[in-house]
Amino acid sequence: MTYNLFLTGSLQRDSITDVLAEQFGRPADDVDVADADDYDSRNWDATVSCTYEQVHGDVTWSLDIHVPDDLPARPAEGRLAAALAGKLGQPVLFAAAEPLPSAYWLAAPGGLLTRARLYESDDEDATFTIDAVAQPVPELPDVPVDRQAEVIREYRVSTPVTDAFGAWLAGRGTSGSEGQSEAEWYARTRLGAWEGLTVRMSTAWPPDGWYPVDFYQEDLDLRDQLVQTAAELTGETAARFTEALARVDELFREHTVDDKGVALSETLGLPRLDLALRNWWWQRRPDPMPWPLPGE
Repeated sequence: MTYNLFLTGSLQRDSITDVLAEQFGRPADDVDVADADDYDSRNWDATVSCTYEQVHGDVTWSLDIHVPDDLPARPAEGRLAAALAGKLGQPVLFAAAEPLPSAYWLAAPGGLLTRARLYESDDEDATFTIDAVAQPVPELPDVPVDRQAEVIREYRVSTPVTDAFGAWLAGRGTSGSEGQSEAEWYARTRLGAWEGLTVRMSTAWPPDGWYPVDFYQEDLDLRDQLVQTAAELTGETAARFTEALARVDELFREHTVDDKGVALSETLGLPRLDLALRNWWWQRRPDPMPWPLPGE
């Protein structure tokens, strides 16, 4: 198992050794902390192996920590980063699960854990820039504070209703998506996106407990498209799709309230009359609202 961390301050080798020994439940002499270019003096038999390398920019050192997969004590990367941040007195970064090169978590002294956006330049001597953090970090007062909506777009949720509809399409004697018409493909993919919104609502808006209002507007636009999508289907496919869409719409209703479009009008600046002329889903807002209100 490998942990990849970035420091933002000085390299304190003895302190790093102490933290690794404690976190992995090993004596200090079973922890090897060495420079990437140091081959001769390493303890290659150590259970915990940490290789450090100097980097440039807003982060200063990279740590690659390797331990056996069967080691009983294997803390989560966030816990290890938090322990190092507390001991070293500096923020420590580690990659987030989302498939975005810039998506990171930052653990700060004092226990703060927040999103961070980290960019690496394309130069031969790469420079790292902490572009933003989701919450103020006292040790990094000059870094802008900005929510990272891109990780929300990349986060995938389960869509059981859509999956069941897709399985039915695939089970009609055709071969998966190759046997589907263009209308059926749009029906499945658009239904999945609409269901994804309702699942986010019902599970407290993963991964970070909020949702951008412009994403919500995109979802409502997509629901408009589903009206035309339904009209292009025929026979049993149309019936199955209508049933699936009704189930997803019901979940949407359960987690929204009809406010006659007031919230969307105030947040997006859309005219109330314009919203009043749109479909019923434009008249409803999530309860509670998952996006920051103007001025927040």
